[in-house]
Amino acid sequence: MSAIHSFPKVGDTVSGRVYRFHDGGTMVSLGGAVAGTIKNGDLTWLNRKACGRETFTIGDAVDAVVLEVSEPSETGYVYVGLGYKQAQRDPWESVESVHPVGSRATGRVVSEVAFGAIVEYPSGFRGLIPHRELSWTARKPKVSDHVTVGETVDTEILSVDPVKRRIKASLRLARPNPWHGLAQLYPVDDTVVGTVESVKPYGAFISLPNGCQGLLHTSEMISSPEAFEVGKLCRVRVLSIDEAEERLAFAEAALPCKLETTKAFTKPVASSEYERCHGVAVSF
Repeated sequence: MSAIHSFPKVGDTVSGRVYRFHDGGTMVSLGGAVAGTIKNGDLTWLNRKACGRETFTIGDAVDAVVLEVSEPSETGYVYVGLGYKQAQRDPWESVESVHPVGSRATGRVVSEVAFGAIVEYPSGFRGLIPHRELSWTARKPKVSDHVTVGETVDTEILSVDPVKRRIKASLRLARPNPWHGLAQLYPVDDTVVGTVESVKPYGAFISLPNGCQGLLHTSEMISSPEAFEVGKLCRVRVLSIDEAEERLAFAEAALPCKLETTKAFTKPVASSEYERCHGVAVSF
């Protein structure tokens, strides 16, 4: 492309050389006394935080599309706004072939946001992992409990929207689902020791060793509801398991006892395991 000797028009593709950087963008000489500015937001389609100093070096030849030409000021100054990314093919036009829905992709966690975690893929695209897609078992997962900024993670692509320029991904779908086969691991009527994760007016949520959580309703409690504190162990009996709906129901296990016989009498004695689980000693 030839050097410009007059002010370009909006929509023109022009050539120039980078001659200066500033906080808001990159200055490009278009020939003669004409210069244009590439704002940081017009550097790349994918990186919203790109800056000229990281994209170019002084003297680089660039092609850009003219986005704006102002009216001359009183001093004769004319602002020429340029778009570097507009002179290149928009990668979002082919995102569905790069990251098809259901495909796996490995990326790096770059930030934590209000709605989840942002992961950047080697392709340059970024995707959101919503909170609910961080874990199979956590009821209210927090980003910091599952990933850290800078960590490399495997994800599964949930959705791609080229128009809104959005990718949603799942961390949990790229990992084994602990709910699968749970009924074989913990059959109905089995007694297990779990951890109290949270307490509600209607019962307590108990976490199994594999992380799956279920409800111990107050109607299924033997002890007083006040005996269930977050972080404490408790013995429960599996009432029902719905792997498809990821639902689990418990009943508090009956007090396990052993018999100690003396010459005078025989008495049931609370097992030390139950006392450890509930933090109380039971006397008769």
